[in-house]
Amino acid sequence: MNDKKSLTLEAGKYYQTRDGRKVYIVGQNPFDKDDDDIGFPFGGFVQRHKGDCLEWWRADGVFGVRQDALDLVSEWIEPKRIKGWIAVFGRDEGASSLAAVSDVFATREQVLAAIHRPATAIINIDVLEGAGLEGEVA
Repeated sequence: MNDKKSLTLEAGKYYQTRDGRKVYIVGQNPFDKDDDDIGFPFGGFVQRHKGDCLEWWRADGVFGVRQDALDLVSEWIEPKRIKGWIAVFGRDEGASSLAAVSDVFATREQVLAAIHRPATAIINIDVLEGAGLEGEVA
């Protein structure tokens, strides 16, 4: 969660919202110093949010007066790209899972050499770590 004492916004950096979206802070309003904890001096853009609308935050990442999905909780860490080949296996008789996959290998030939049972498919993947878990497209 957000440790308000450890997060201090800076222009030119990316941050993550409470609901996982990426935010770019473009600047700080020089006329709103945030001295009274009432102002929202940091402006930025939220990925996949209302087009090109500029949003505003306090220096500690708070978006509104209550906990909000747009509160900034940490600096953004770019997800790792996973590229390679995997084997997909159908359900084994008596198994509780519907299907299984192998580890990721650099080449199709490495997958074939590593598996010890027939595969339903050998597929090439290029995904961002975590992509698709919430239905989004990488």
